Amino acid sequence: MSRSRKRTPVSTIACCKSQKKDKQLCNRLFRSRSKRFIRDGKELPLRLREVMNIWDFAGDGKCYWGYDCKYFEKLMRK
Repeated sequence: MSRSRKRTPVSTIACCKSQKKDKQLCNRLFRSRSKRFIRDGKELPLRLREVMNIWDFAGDGKCYWGYDCKYFEKLMRK
């Protein structure tokens, strides 16, 4: 497995490797608020954006860097 590489040079723009923890937290919050709104008889949230601001996540999305990128070898590591 020491030679395994990613297939495409895609990486997050900001300093984090992934937004997994933020997405898990957001979905937990969405489910708990949905359950609470059902109990209270209120209108349910339809999107995750109604519960949490997605711009507060650790990364700023993903970007395709291309094969001529300066840090290509580092990006392709798993």
